[in-house]
Amino acid sequence: MGAGKTTRSKVMASEENTVLISEDDWLSTLYPDEIRTLDDYLIYSSRLKTLIAPHVTDIKVSDDTCLERIARRRIEQPERARLDAPSVFNELNRFSQEPGDLEGLDIQTIEQEGQ
Repeated sequence: MGAGKTTRSKVMASEENTVLISEDDWLSTLYPDEIRTLDDYLIYSSRLKTLIAPHVTDIKVSDDTCLERIARRRIEQPERARLDAPSVFNELNRFSQEPGDLEGLDIQTIEQEGQ
């Protein structure tokens, strides 16, 4: 959350022979108006994980940078403010871990800071 995954994915899709798979787009299309809480997100996003997992890009960004981006996004997209909150970021971060070699994923790691 706030790492720049959607932004970076859009850039990659426009520059390379790449197909854009956006969890945000899929969730809002498949489950319109059904994701109102963190628990809703966890339920519905878990349904997509098996489809999305083989296409993972790992973006390494500091928590501070993510929180700055989330704060900016709340201003730019006020309709997302309820879920784009530091408390939601911190809760989701409890579940986050870097993908490991044993997962068998083709992972591209991108390190970036404060943009």
